[in-house]
Amino acid sequence: MKIFNLILGVFLLSLGGSADAAQRKGIIFSEDFNDMQKILTLEFKNSGNPNATIVREKFLGMSPAVKLWLDPWHDEVTYRSELVPFTVFSQDLQRMKHAILGKEYWYGIRIFLPKDRRYDKEREIIMQWHDQPDWNLKEDWRSPCVELDIGPSQRRGIATNYLVFVRSDAKQLTPSKENKNRYQAEDQFDLGPIEGDLGKWTQWVMHVRWSYEDDGFLKLWKNGEVVLDLPHYPNAYNDRYGPYCKFGIYKWVWKNIEKARGVAPRVIYYDDFYIGNAQASYTDVAADEGQKR
Repeated sequence: MKIFNLILGVFLLSLGGSADAAQRKGIIFSEDFNDMQKILTLEFKNSGNPNATIVREKFLGMSPAVKLWLDPWHDEVTYRSELVPFTVFSQDLQRMKHAILGKEYWYGIRIFLPKDRRYDKEREIIMQWHDQPDWNLKEDWRSPCVELDIGPSQRRGIATNYLVFVRSDAKQLTPSKENKNRYQAEDQFDLGPIEGDLGKWTQWVMHVRWSYEDDGFLKLWKNGEVVLDLPHYPNAYNDRYGPYCKFGIYKWVWKNIEKARGVAPRVIYYDDFYIGNAQASYTDVAADEGQKR
């Protein structure tokens, strides 16, 4: 039995998960970021710069984490450095990464913002659920249907707060970006300041039913507390394929390097990433207490 358990653990690790993931219900993907070679050759692809690295630094604890950074004056791609899961073998996903509209999903990840982070006035995305346009309809790229940002609060012009954006459109063909009424809904939610989280790990969990109609819902936890609850809430586009998850740094103001503003470089760490189906729960996609640092 011991030999069998050892073999099972090695097999699960080779699939991009961990032996711990086998104890969790409804998990369709997991990654603890311990093996950079496996991550970039089997599980993820870069969106933007190929500069993700596995680090094990004193302030992060003993367990490795993935480090993503962005420097517009030195990196080839000036405005984004992200990782995208792209080979998830599950009947709950389309084309190995896209959620299926109308289905429920759970997502969990831990994020570490360095203590020496400096503020600027420019918003940046740190995690997002992006769409894929229906190319056969000549549809164009759109903003993510759901994104977690760091941006300016309503009271201050400095990017000090977590912001969540939720967009939806039931039209089969979403108009081009020149259209003022491009989306049927586009809402912003301020989750409060990041200041107390600098130099610490924060646990984020999202439970969602992706839908462009009011049967959708979205519930978000930070460190075990509900920070956003949107029942009967459209949260997707009317596309052939549902949204897919990305995490890392996306600071679009740096697209035009000649007009770039803001503090650089940007550095963020991520760890313990889980995707679960409708059979999962909060505890299935959240890191164990022993993993929190």
